[in-house]
Amino acid sequence: MTVTIATPDRQTIAALTRSLVEPSLITECLERVSLWYRGARVVDAQCVALPFDPRAHAYSVCGELQLPAPADWATLRQMARVLAEELKAAGFSIE
Repeated sequence: MTVTIATPDRQTIAALTRSLVEPSLITECLERVSLWYRGARVVDAQCVALPFDPRAHAYSVCGELQLPAPADWATLRQMARVLAEELKAAGFSIE
């Protein structure tokens, strides 16, 4: 299972997989990371269909960690590193 860590804006870090996995695994990792940043809110991971090809049955799992206020890039990098470590410990490979 490969996970991509993305920062779609300066207040969110997302963990995305390209294959179907148990969403609770991503959620648990995000919850552990949220303890590192006071006031962070976890958006539970969920399985979503990818609409790129209507004939394909492609699914992904996406979870988010929303920060309470704008964070600088150094903080986001540190949080992404911590999230990557948590995901690796859970058996994911990181992109």
